[in-house]
Amino acid sequence: MTPRTARWLDLRLVLISALAGQYVALQLLTGVQYWDSPRNLHWGIVAQELPRFLIDAENPYDRVNGFPPDPVSLAPAGLAHGRSGPLHPWWGPLYLMMFGAVWRLSGSYTLLQAVVPVAAGGVVILTCAFGSRFIGQRGGVLAAALLALFPVFREHGPLSFVEPLSALLVMGALWAFLEQRTWLAALCGTLAMYGKIDLAFLYPGVAGLTWLLQLRGERPLPVRHMLLAIGIPVLALAPWVLLIYGIIGRPTTVGGGAQIDVFLTIAPQMLEQMFTLPLTLATVMLLFLLAPAVLAVARGSAGMATTMLGVWMALGLVVLLVYSALPGASNKSTGVHSGIAGTLHPDRCRSDAVGSPCASDHADGHFYRFCDRERHWGGVPGVAGTGDICGDAGVVSAARCATWGHSDRSVLAGGFIHPSTGDLV
Repeated sequence: MTPRTARWLDLRLVLISALAGQYVALQLLTGVQYWDSPRNLHWGIVAQELPRFLIDAENPYDRVNGFPPDPVSLAPAGLAHGRSGPLHPWWGPLYLMMFGAVWRLSGSYTLLQAVVPVAAGGVVILTCAFGSRFIGQRGGVLAAALLALFPVFREHGPLSFVEPLSALLVMGALWAFLEQRTWLAALCGTLAMYGKIDLAFLYPGVAGLTWLLQLRGERPLPVRHMLLAIGIPVLALAPWVLLIYGIIGRPTTVGGGAQIDVFLTIAPQMLEQMFTLPLTLATVMLLFLLAPAVLAVARGSAGMATTMLGVWMALGLVVLLVYSALPGASNKSTGVHSGIAGTLHPDRCRSDAVGSPCASDHADGHFYRFCDRERHWGGVPGVAGTGDICGDAGVVSAARCATWGHSDRSVLAGGFIHPSTGDLV
């Protein structure tokens, strides 16, 4: 090894370490959580306390959807009811069990919040390793840097969105598939699909099409390897799918089937969010990144690896387009209901969205203590221990008017607690 090569390797190691470690560092320095990420952690803690929540039990700490008002005309959309918000239709049990296990074993919310940032760093490292293996060292470093600094990944990396976990498992599965490490591919593919059910289409689809497109290549992948690497995860997931969607009857979508008007509204916003740019500039950036990718696939620059990446990109785009057309499936900052009282950390009183301060529990009921000093997320005490608080600002049950010292039920039926002042408004 020449001195120049050694310096390059040292520089690469420092750069990749900094890029991969930034997410954990930012999380430890800021403790930031917003949008769906604190809800995800909350779900994990609920799952370890109440495992049946993963199947069909209600979340006992979530009343984000309010209560049946009196009169019912106060809720013309029919959205107010006494049930908790259900688990998302596409969630499997794995990630929530992992969050719950970390919380149960450590009791540390700081450690819990670091799970996904560590995975995000792992994706950066794995990207560098994959690129170095199939494209070259410079290509691996460039790919890792682009991913690490890509706006949406860079934003979500320090949070607790589970997409970095999925990316780590799917990329590991597909790399193992290319290297004919059958059992490793089957294991990673199974874990990914048990994390998010929609990956049951992405991993088998990418692996299967890659195998099909390489049949005429110089070294096609064996049929037995393909059948095991794809078939084992699919068969392993089948009992869960049968239980959840067949027996329990969980819906397969959030708000119904794909709709063109939803797509026309959401797709441009998702593109803007992806690049954190106005639509015109975001479109230019998308084309700028797609052009060399399409050229590389057309030339077959890295053989089977290029084919796999091209198929992954194409199917990922299809998933994105379908996702954009489904009502209620977007992760836009303006549309996420993340105001679950249980997502407030019991010791820090950190709000999941607006950073609202810990309110005092005054006897007159105009304030509400969101803090539970016990090592337990669930015991969120309300006035007189009722716990009738929910929603982004805290919907108050009409049945508790006397508790709050008010008598006008028609007013209180739609009452809210201001997230900053705690005043009943």
